[in-house]
Amino acid sequence: MSSAFRLLLLFIALAFSGSSGALAAKTEAVVTGTVRNGTHSRIAAGEDVVLLRLGNGMREVARARTNTRGEFRLPLQDPSASYLLRVIYADVAYYARVSSSSPVAVTVFDSRKRVGGVTGAAEIMRISASEHSMHVSDMYELENASSPPVTQAGPQAFEFFLPTNAKLDTVLAAAPEGMAVLVSARLLDGESGRWAVDFPIRPGKTKFAVNYYLPYAGHIALAPRITFPERQFAVMLPAGMTFSGGSPEYHELPAGNSEFKVAALKDVLPGALATFQLSGFGTLPPIGESSAAHTTRPASAIAGVADSSRLTLTQTLVRVVLPTFLIFLALVIVLGWQDRRSDALRLASAPPASPRAASPDVLKQELWHLEVKRLQGSITAEDYRSARRRLDRNMRDKGRAAKVSAS
Repeated sequence: MSSAFRLLLLFIALAFSGSSGALAAKTEAVVTGTVRNGTHSRIAAGEDVVLLRLGNGMREVARARTNTRGEFRLPLQDPSASYLLRVIYADVAYYARVSSSSPVAVTVFDSRKRVGGVTGAAEIMRISASEHSMHVSDMYELENASSPPVTQAGPQAFEFFLPTNAKLDTVLAAAPEGMAVLVSARLLDGESGRWAVDFPIRPGKTKFAVNYYLPYAGHIALAPRITFPERQFAVMLPAGMTFSGGSPEYHELPAGNSEFKVAALKDVLPGALATFQLSGFGTLPPIGESSAAHTTRPASAIAGVADSSRLTLTQTLVRVVLPTFLIFLALVIVLGWQDRRSDALRLASAPPASPRAASPDVLKQELWHLEVKRLQGSITAEDYRSARRRLDRNMRDKGRAAKVSAS
């Protein structure tokens, strides 16, 4: 065999070896980590860990089980994509962002129906009123400071009261790790106006936004009922409306914005609050604008809630709590959907979709985008009602079509 031929064979071998190595490097990207039980401060062995790829929803792409040391290893077929890890423990899902460059730690907790140490860090009722109806966004931040840490879970994990003549619109929830979802609520038997949501209250801070409508003709009396002790309770209303009555402990706060005002209480206990009256008409400014009036640094505002004990009631609500809730509505609730802006902009003017052409998932996404537009104040009340009626009709038609197909 000539030396030239040997050199050619060596070159080919090296070339294939290099290609195989590059291919292996490409396909051997992995995510590793551990799962621990935060209630008992020990590893969690034998737990299923699911890798979810984000984009047009969440899709399972890999699954593994933790070993005796609580460790797991999962392949990443496309390291450039976005992923989440999910571990379901005691019927509660826990999530963590994926990083291929460093191990991921997932902490899970035991679950109970009722947990001591769950309190309300804040509740803000965001009011807007037109000629015939009033819209309320009742925003809660609950803090689970249980020790040892335990998740409150079950069909009635979160409960709230609505006036008996209220029409529930939507309920949004965000877990401490930032995952936000549109959730359902059910009216409980035996106590008028009491609703329940099956969304776990994990250790840390969980946020809810309950949106509903009330009939309105220029004046209304409200007596909110509180299910958790709350450090802060506030009513946020347009400048054109008037807040009166209620407990003498209510104080109007300097909001620093001429477009709205805030009346607040601190350290409220479960039960009915003193009745107060609202009169007049007006719409609050879009969420992005009102939050910008308070702060341009969302991260510092959110971080400040945890350290609000050093602030006065006024400082806490105006500097910290209000921006946090407004940021929650403006940013967190839309987490997880791709190309949201372009989809939202076409909702009000889009022609009616054929129930056959639109899948239930597509209709739910459109409903989600529509609610985001309404909360942001970027759609008129008339356009919102028209789009909402169309979507509700299409969803009903789709449900009937599914029943006929199944039979």
